[in-house]
Amino acid sequence: MNLQIPTRWIEPPTDPLPESLRSRADLPDLVLAILFHRGLRDPDQIQRFLDPGGYSFANPYDLPGLDKAVAVLKGALRADKCIGVWGDFDVDGQTATALLVQTLRWLGARVEYVIPVRQTDSHGVHLPGLQKFLSRGVELVLTCDTGIGALDAAAAMRDAGVPYVVTDHHQLPEALPRADALVNPQFLPTGHPLRSLCGVGTAYQLALALLSEFGKQDRADDLLDLVALGTIADVAELSGDNRALVQLGLQRMRGQLRPAFQALLEQAGVSPASPLDEVIGFTIAPRLNAVGRLGDSNPMVEFLLEPDIYNARTTAARLEGLNAHRKMLVDQVFQAALAALEREPERAIRPVVILSHPGWPGGVVGIVASRLAEILHRPVILLNAPPDQPARGSARSIDGVDITAAIAENSSLLIGFGGHPMAAGLSLLPENLPAFERALAKSIERQVGGILPEKTLTVDAYLTLDQINFDLVAAIERLSPFGAGNPAFIFAARNLTLNALRPLGRSGEHQLAQVTDEEGSTRELLWWNSVGLARPQGKFDLAFSLRASVYRGAHQIQLEWVDARPLEVEERVPSVSTSPLLKDLRADIATELQLVELAARPDLLLWLEDGRDLPGALRRFELGPAVRLAVGCAPPALDIFRRVVQLVQPKEIWLYNLPVPWLDPPAVMNRLAGLAKFILNQRSGLASLAELAAACAQTEQTVVEGLYWLQANGSLQVYLRDTGEVLLASAAGSDEGKKKLAWGRFSRLVAETNAFRLYYARADLAAISAALSENK
Repeated sequence: MNLQIPTRWIEPPTDPLPESLRSRADLPDLVLAILFHRGLRDPDQIQRFLDPGGYSFANPYDLPGLDKAVAVLKGALRADKCIGVWGDFDVDGQTATALLVQTLRWLGARVEYVIPVRQTDSHGVHLPGLQKFLSRGVELVLTCDTGIGALDAAAAMRDAGVPYVVTDHHQLPEALPRADALVNPQFLPTGHPLRSLCGVGTAYQLALALLSEFGKQDRADDLLDLVALGTIADVAELSGDNRALVQLGLQRMRGQLRPAFQALLEQAGVSPASPLDEVIGFTIAPRLNAVGRLGDSNPMVEFLLEPDIYNARTTAARLEGLNAHRKMLVDQVFQAALAALEREPERAIRPVVILSHPGWPGGVVGIVASRLAEILHRPVILLNAPPDQPARGSARSIDGVDITAAIAENSSLLIGFGGHPMAAGLSLLPENLPAFERALAKSIERQVGGILPEKTLTVDAYLTLDQINFDLVAAIERLSPFGAGNPAFIFAARNLTLNALRPLGRSGEHQLAQVTDEEGSTRELLWWNSVGLARPQGKFDLAFSLRASVYRGAHQIQLEWVDARPLEVEERVPSVSTSPLLKDLRADIATELQLVELAARPDLLLWLEDGRDLPGALRRFELGPAVRLAVGCAPPALDIFRRVVQLVQPKEIWLYNLPVPWLDPPAVMNRLAGLAKFILNQRSGLASLAELAAACAQTEQTVVEGLYWLQANGSLQVYLRDTGEVLLASAAGSDEGKKKLAWGRFSRLVAETNAFRLYYARADLAAISAALSENK
């Protein structure tokens, strides 16, 4: 079964780089142009982006509740109370816990700490663990990266007379805990430079304020590498204070690695001279996360604070083995999830994919859910569901779908949940799972207007292979760290040929691809997790990323495969030289399962425009050459049918006649209006006419007239472009005269489409074959 979702490339802007920016900041114009198109419009902005030394940090006390937290902690410090830090088991929680423990020790506090064990305690602050914590002499509880939803814990602490301070960054629940202080950047308005702080970033603001109160603010710089690690590991947005803090943390790591980091890199065989944002994301963070997923994260606090490299190496060796075990479990769950989708392929086309198994380790289901969400381009939830126990698991989403908000709408079916727009954790009783799956699918459909966001890839610039050099890579490295808010540059090369693929990795799951362009230049690229994926046939365009790397002490340029697309077929395609064989299946009622299996055939393309997002099914603008063409629904017009056949050049055409949901003009208009609303809200108003026409199963002219009716109705403004794209904008005020004229034209075009569909349904094969063979 082919699970790959086609990706639409967003072409780089063509407007020129302003003269005022050329050759500034010692960057090549190519890089400056990309920064300009990403919103950095003047030299001062670019300089601040490059150099955190020129950045003006926000005041930590901008965080609501920070003043109360500082006051409570100052009182506890002066009273020599034992302060207990309650953390979380992911890397963000580990680093936040270590940072606060270190800060409080610098201030002379008596400190205890605890991080829940995932397998036995799960997320959050829970009462049984809290009672054990207090029995260790804790007189004040300070949370980090958790606690914003722990209402019972806050109430218990209030009843016990124990001060309770919460620092967290997760989405705010409807009801807030009654703590002595609540510190959470989500209280800040959108756009505030501190709003995107993660758990360790929030803890750092508290630490900075406390150290300043006691005249030890200079010590705060020693915490910045922990902030960088936790922020990158949590995939927090790298903008505002977050970006500058991570930059300073990476600078500190370049100067001197703390023993824990050094030991982890030694075990992994990774050079500290490699780009440090990638070192954190792909080497350090996964190993620390493996502990949180499969074991006990509490020892990681002392490991991160360990001053002795020899002690650190002992722990790092254990983590290396645990990480290898984590990789094995991830692969096992991933393969099991794929097998489940093979057995029930209709699951892969639902608005949300939910899979469960009693033996899946809860510690790795989030990783697998993330991989599946990327492949299927839709939210995915994987659950560990042991018999007679609550099912627990993780959700991962895609841009444009707030999975936590959708889950929150159905919280009555859950035991608990929490998270942010792109990820969530949840638990529920097994008997509630079917109802939850149905309800969640409806919530997501409402959220996205019935259509999941299109999978797109923004290309920053086109390069020829011989333009790739060390100077360009060095310039790109100055713009790191890359991640959310500052995505890695995506380049593309045209008209390539794939020469060879060589397996990489212990189990050959990755491949090394060699490509050549039309000028004869050759490059090799890493293609991660590519075994089993379709390889390009013939000439193709390739999107790739470009970074520096160090291998055995030698500096190299590393290219990574991102996406490939076949060369676009010329608009004027040759006519079919011989008539294809027609196979009449118009009386068949194909099930979704049959259609998915049909689309998976390597020798056949399924052309389907009935609104269903079936894996492998293609719309008219996604088709290409194939031996067989299966026509799922009656085409909207003969000329469209002819163009598709000329494009595909099939030897056989299988004719189905599946129903199209939108036939009469009001139904088509409702469909088009819903699509237009989604495009306005989710795609900044930009879409292609071909895409809209396929989504409505109509001709492009019908869509144009429908949009003009919506414009006359005062619903939107329509701007047609020569490129075949349409730009939609909000509008107000209607014109009854234009509405009447536009509706008349629109209705006639819909009627013409319905007339051709009736002909398609009733005509014999000879007549259809003759119609396809006639000249236009």
